[in-house]
Amino acid sequence: MNAPFAGKRGEAAFAQLCDELRPDLFRFAFWLARDRDVAEDVVQEALLRAWRSREALAEGAAAKPWLLTIVRREHARLYERKRFRTVQVDELIASESVELGAAVDQEVLNVRRAIFALEDDYREPLVMQVNALAGGYMVDGTIEMILPLVRQAVELGADVIKADPCDDMNEYHRVIEIAGGVPILVRGGGRVSDAVILERTEQLMGQGARGIVYGRNVIQHENPAGMTRALMAIVHDGATAAQALAMLEGSDG
Repeated sequence: MNAPFAGKRGEAAFAQLCDELRPDLFRFAFWLARDRDVAEDVVQEALLRAWRSREALAEGAAAKPWLLTIVRREHARLYERKRFRTVQVDELIASESVELGAAVDQEVLNVRRAIFALEDDYREPLVMQVNALAGGYMVDGTIEMILPLVRQAVELGADVIKADPCDDMNEYHRVIEIAGGVPILVRGGGRVSDAVILERTEQLMGQGARGIVYGRNVIQHENPAGMTRALMAIVHDGATAAQALAMLEGSDG
């Protein structure tokens, strides 16, 4: 039987192969679990299981699908071992229970109970929560969270996609690639300095973005028209960030 990963030399070759494939395994595990910590644990357990069975792998070319299968099965084992507490959701909705909210400390729970005890006219304006606490659409520049959202938009048939920027702009080509030809327009995010937003725009366009969708970095700017012209110079005319900044600083507004 051909066993290329047997013996000391085979161990070294298999370890190198696992190191090379680990990023792909993590991306797959993250897609399954939607949690970075869980994904790390799944990959770790999968690689340990694969190491014990490495001699069963007949050739290196089959390693990736073999390892992905182990990752998928290891992820499934999480839910074989875990038992979730179940509740009757219909009953909670009917009673407008505070348990429908995310888990919080006792003080916040007491505030919620007090709010829900109010009459509707007084209660409704108070049940709104800030996005950071309510857990809404927040990717925080994490590309591993941006990628599945963009892919979902593609699968749903989007003609154009507005997506978040990531922390490392040199990684943004991955967003463009996963969009599969669907144009990506990048949102501006939080308010930043002129130099930062212009440099970010130049990088994003270089990574393959088709355009930008900026709000506060233009609307709240002291010279919105000048900033618009500077950004258009980068997006449409291929200007550098330095050229666009000089244009902005030299404009009258």
